Amino acid sequence: MTEYSEKMKRASKILFEDRLYDFEPKSIWDYKKYTEFDKKITDKISSDGLKEDYKKGKNAKEWVKVGSGQRALSKFNSENCKNIINFFTSKGDTILDPFAGRTRAIISNHLDRKYIGFELTEKYFPAVNTDDMKIFNMDSADMEDVLDDYTDNYEYPSAEADLVFTCPPYWDMEKYSDNPKDLSTFKTYDEFLDGCNSRLELASQYLKDDGFLIVVLMDFRQKGVFYPWHTDTINFFHKNTDFKLYDTMIWEMSPRKRHPLYPQALVNRRMLNTHEYCLVFNRKTQPELREFYDKKLNEDEKSSKRENGFWS
Repeated sequence: MTEYSEKMKRASKILFEDRLYDFEPKSIWDYKKYTEFDKKITDKISSDGLKEDYKKGKNAKEWVKVGSGQRALSKFNSENCKNIINFFTSKGDTILDPFAGRTRAIISNHLDRKYIGFELTEKYFPAVNTDDMKIFNMDSADMEDVLDDYTDNYEYPSAEADLVFTCPPYWDMEKYSDNPKDLSTFKTYDEFLDGCNSRLELASQYLKDDGFLIVVLMDFRQKGVFYPWHTDTINFFHKNTDFKLYDTMIWEMSPRKRHPLYPQALVNRRMLNTHEYCLVFNRKTQPELREFYDKKLNEDEKSSKRENGFWS
């Protein structure tokens, strides 16, 4: 048996016999909602399951402006978040999030990862300062002010991240504040794109040499104009950094057969946008990441031998 065949045999056991991962590792992911795990995370966000520093915001009813109206603050998908973190990182790793999300922070903590996040608007995510979670209420464009002296100032192992994992604001689809540094207040798409990319690039500078940069976003239409955000983001990283697109997943957000907005497709003769892109970047090529692959396969094997794998 060749070395590759032996690894394939081990991987097959992990996936199909031990069932360590509860998703299919393919390019299109279902957008699972209201699962048992999702309920557990939602309860942590809204109850005393959070760290003491965060409890002060637990009873707030957060609304965001959408056009001339408002709606509840959108929530990052728990299942996909869990799977990304388990697939690309190990226990004890550090995750850096330039657009801090409560779901990503809580799941990172739940899975024994360290989390460093930046959230400009305090009412959506108050500052947290614990051993494993740091949330700074500041613009991530200024992250250098704290990360460059991080170890000395915060008694934390390192600001060098194993993974940058984030989901930027979707321009002005949700307006979070009137702060001029808030990307949802930027007047044009080009200004928004520049602001978003500059913060992502800055975060990428704190990644370890073989670390992954993962961004979740979607293309959108505003006032009849289609903006290919995912393509523009890929082009930016290819032209301006040493990161290359490593992988892409499509997250299907609306598996329903009779979506109430489907009639719009006939009225406007264009498809309803029901998916997000999960873009995965890395500096290295596949052969250069062999050490990382072998490390993760070994860890998966050890996890499979524990009762119920990751979720014991």
